[in-house]
Amino acid sequence: MTRQLTTLAKKKLVVAALEDIKARDILAIDVRKITSMFDWIVVASADSARQTKALARHVRDKLKEAGCAMICFGLESGNQKILDLANKHATVERARRAVELSKAAGIAPFGSFILGLPGETRETMEETVSFAQSLGIPHGFHLLSPFPGTRVREKAAEYGIKILTDDWSLYDADHAVTETEALKASEVEALAKNFFGNLGAEIERMKKGTLTGTYTGPYREEMEKRIEVDFAWKLLSGDLIEEEGAIPEAEAPLRDDRPQPLEPLGRRIASAVAMPQEFVEKILRKWVAKELIVCRKDLTFHRWSWREPSTARSPLQKAPPRP
Repeated sequence: MTRQLTTLAKKKLVVAALEDIKARDILAIDVRKITSMFDWIVVASADSARQTKALARHVRDKLKEAGCAMICFGLESGNQKILDLANKHATVERARRAVELSKAAGIAPFGSFILGLPGETRETMEETVSFAQSLGIPHGFHLLSPFPGTRVREKAAEYGIKILTDDWSLYDADHAVTETEALKASEVEALAKNFFGNLGAEIERMKKGTLTGTYTGPYREEMEKRIEVDFAWKLLSGDLIEEEGAIPEAEAPLRDDRPQPLEPLGRRIASAVAMPQEFVEKILRKWVAKELIVCRKDLTFHRWSWREPSTARSPLQKAPPRP
């Protein structure tokens, strides 16, 4: 039986694994209000390439033992000069090897990259994008946000970086708050905007594949949540439970001498929202189990409706925000 760890337990496990190999500057960041993809991000520093490699291997092994399904790698850049200037104690080839080892261990890798690092040019950014794509894994890009106390901020002039603002609300890794002599902030933001536009298309592709059963990747569970939110929104905004919920007694098939009014409801709604009936019925059955929707029988109809608000939650209340 697989042991299920809580999010807090996973965070503690990662921190403990890093402490085992004497990592420095260990920081656990709660990102639940920022993204539905992750709950925590744990970052740490090492004193050498050998220690960096040992840390990565030890954390991976400990997580694998605990049943971890995915690891986010801070790969940062696909250009070796940029990695060296940022003192990352890493190489492009080691990054590629780490991804392959993660796959071989049965842990799905996710690659995280930073744009706008010391020495960055448009060419090095494009090299990083190409490298990320060549790994064949889900990945994302963040913009450099040098907070006080970080080496990059303290040595900004030495690194050739210009700090553009001290408005901390912009230090969210989505806004360019720095630039270099060779790369303007507007160029960094433009490339990131283009990526996130492509990311939206990729998410839609994964959602469609989840519906049809062709996508079985590490984000299937996340895609199912997003689809359920989309589905609930369509039902609520179109009053579809009320519109389609009156099922004639003769339309409900019998099974073990008991009528099954959920099947015709699922068929009707699947047609109305253009989604596979099997997927629609799966969600409806979950809502029935949670008593979000109920069925009442009168003389000639099985009538479906939402449970009264005082005794039930909307399916949107516990779901992640719409993409």
